[in-house]
Formats: sequence, structure tokens, C-alpha cells
Amino acid sequence: VPTSNSGGSASNSGGNSTPDKWETLWRQMYNELLHYKSEHSDCNVPKRYTANPQLGAWVATQRKQYRLLRQKKPSHLSPKRVQDLESVGFIWIIRDH
Repeated sequence: VPTSNSGGSASNSGGNSTPDKWETLWRQMYNELLHYKSEHSDCNVPKRYTANPQLGAWVATQRKQYRLLRQKKPSHLSPKRVQDLESVGFIWIIRDH
């Protein structure tokens, strides 16, 4: 009989909690990106954004996941997420000038 040492939380069983958790976290960061855009008029968050380092890292991760998706490799970036990001003007490839 399986037992749980995770504090007895029902959300730790059933297998659906992890995808929901990651979707919630993704949505939170997406909302932070929208806030950034409202202040800066673009979605070009620097990788090392001192005001919100987590957002800078998240944006870099979205670009990395997009590259994997384009290479037909496993990616956590769903078509819905691509659509959501593109709908707010997210730029996938940033070229250094």
C-alpha cells in the first residue's frame, strides 16, 4: 500500500497536479511579461533584467524552448503558448547589434 510522506496534501496525488502547477507558474510569468510590456512598450526583457531576474530568465527559456520546437525536439512550449506570446508581440530571435 503506497504511503505519502509529502505532508498529506491531496494535490500531490492523481498525476494532474504537476501540469496544473506548471501551467499556473507559466501564466504568472506571462502576466509579469504583460506588465513589463505595459512599462516598456515591448517584450524584449533582457536576460539579466535586474528589476526582475526571474522574468529575464523565463523569457530566455521561452526562446530556448521555441528553438527546440522548431528543431522538432521535445519542448514544453505548446502551440497555445506560442500563440499567446506572439499575440503580445513577443520576438523569438533577438539579434545583437
